Amino acid sequence: MPITAEKTKLEDDKVRLDVVVSGDEVEKERSKTLQRLGREVRVPGFRPGKVPAEVVLKRVGQDVANDELLKDALGNWYHTALHEADLPHPVADPEINLNAVPEQGDLIFSATIQLRPTPKLG
Repeated sequence: MPITAEKTKLEDDKVRLDVVVSGDEVEKERSKTLQRLGREVRVPGFRPGKVPAEVVLKRVGQDVANDELLKDALGNWYHTALHEADLPHPVADPEINLNAVPEQGDLIFSATIQLRPTPKLG
């Protein structure tokens, strides 16, 4: 499976999701992001939209490429993890904890989610 999620219940109707995105999935999304950036970046000697991924990466830098990767894919990975963990819709935006985007291998992040309060009957 490309994405696995493990949930841990916390106090005050919160849940922490520990998510592991497989290296293959990260590479697939990285390729899509570099392809999109290749259509936007103008490089002398290349026709618009025909810039190879390696040239784009050298032109914009690894940090910008990683930022764009997270903008493009992190939301989808989060929603897939919610579905994988069988959680209802959260009531607020998650608190995402992500150390770094690895060059190769699995991407690991955690999300702390506020759920609806559990009713307590008297």
